[in-house]
Amino acid sequence: MVRRTWDAVVVGGGVVGCAVLRELTVRRGWRCLLVERQPHLVAGASAGNTGIACTASDVATGTVEHACLSEGARLNLPAWTELNVPHRPTGSMYAAFDADGLSRLEAELEMRRARGDPDAALLTAAEARAREPALAPSVLGALLVAGEVTVDPWLAPIAYARHAHENGATIQRGREVAAAAWEGGRWRLTLSPAEAEAEGPEVVEASVVVACGGLLGDALEALHRRPPFAIKPRRGDFLLFDGSARALVGATPVGQPPGDVSRGVYVWRSALGVVACGPTAEPVREVEMPPREEARPEVRAALLDAACAAVPQLREAGVAGSYSGLRPGCDLSADYQIGRAEGSSWVTVGAIRSTGLTGALGIARRAAALCDEAWRESGAAAEPPPPPGGGAVRTTPLPPLHEIAASYRARADGSVVFGADEAGFGPHLVTHPLTAAGLDAQLAGMLRGTAL
Repeated sequence: MVRRTWDAVVVGGGVVGCAVLRELTVRRGWRCLLVERQPHLVAGASAGNTGIACTASDVATGTVEHACLSEGARLNLPAWTELNVPHRPTGSMYAAFDADGLSRLEAELEMRRARGDPDAALLTAAEARAREPALAPSVLGALLVAGEVTVDPWLAPIAYARHAHENGATIQRGREVAAAAWEGGRWRLTLSPAEAEAEGPEVVEASVVVACGGLLGDALEALHRRPPFAIKPRRGDFLLFDGSARALVGATPVGQPPGDVSRGVYVWRSALGVVACGPTAEPVREVEMPPREEARPEVRAALLDAACAAVPQLREAGVAGSYSGLRPGCDLSADYQIGRAEGSSWVTVGAIRSTGLTGALGIARRAAALCDEAWRESGAAAEPPPPPGGGAVRTTPLPPLHEIAASYRARADGSVVFGADEAGFGPHLVTHPLTAAGLDAQLAGMLRGTAL
């Protein structure tokens, strides 16, 4: 067994784990290792979301989630711009087609304003159709949430991981934490190959562990204590329309009036130009991504009906495919579970449900503050040792989208290499179906001269 020592080990390579890795490496200068059990980053819950970044007014004030979403909303646009992540500040509209829906939108507006969103506004039917001409003529009105942003859901976390890597972070894929023990003032983690390989287990040591376990968050906690929560996933199914739909749908995502259980179904055009519809919200037991079963025919039909009720012209478009995602809520409450036990340097980041993409950078700040506390309490040096290179931050933005698409086409195995890759970040499989469809659309558009 090889033994290596780190300031922090981040467990989990979804959007939150990648954001935490970037926060600790780039902003704190810590020597960090990220461990992901899958052979690819962004392969769990983060590979099945919408790519619509919400606002903090989606959730109740006074919650950890609200605080993280508020901080995330403040940090997202500057970070995405700096890293050249495709995004558009589109806002979102929630459209009503009957009196009950309109009443729910009025209540939603009051609630959002009470939660600190002064920009949310009710639109008349004429105003809603002026913003989205493809809306059904039966629309009665809409709630505009101006702060929502459409972003590519795979390139954002990959950009976070790449930024951390070029500033000294190490990323190990296909390794899972098989055991964890606190010994001699450090965490001792045994990493085993997630699949049968010739090489044996490896032992690493860390002053701090940040557990971003996603769908396996409770199992990860069980390595060192009785899990304080149980993951209760919800499944969301989505439809992807073919390229003909792009001209039928405007830039602003259109959602249903939010309900008590979920935010409802959206019709939207992704940051890479793919028209999609979803998600559903179905409690399930499975925790593996992608879900084992395809969406049932009745689920696909219901999604298509919902899309066409909002934008009737979508009946003229073809359905190109579907995808599914799992959202890792928990049994305790709807809130995030972020914290550490008193005196412990194991930081738990769990139950990050559908808002994880929006809140990831805010979650990372909160987790890093807990890491700072744990470091101070450990009796170690006042600060971690300086990183190699004297702490100068390197920032290489993602290449232009046409170069990413060209790499995707040239490699022909579903993966991408970013530019010259001088830092050795390597190839990464495009795990999010929405991004893969978007890159295919870019390639088709490049041939026609209509790419983004």
